[in-house]
Amino acid sequence: MKLINDPLSAPSGMTTQEIINDYPAIETDDVKACLAYAQG
Repeated sequence: MKLINDPLSAPSGMTTQEIINDYPAIETDDVKACLAYAQG
């Protein structure tokens, strides 16, 4: 869960591109899916 909780937490302020740069196995659609899930 660290991968999801830390980079996507509001205080981190990371952009989608920064997340992808830090975690190359993740794609834009993965980030969008996580954010949609987090919104409920």
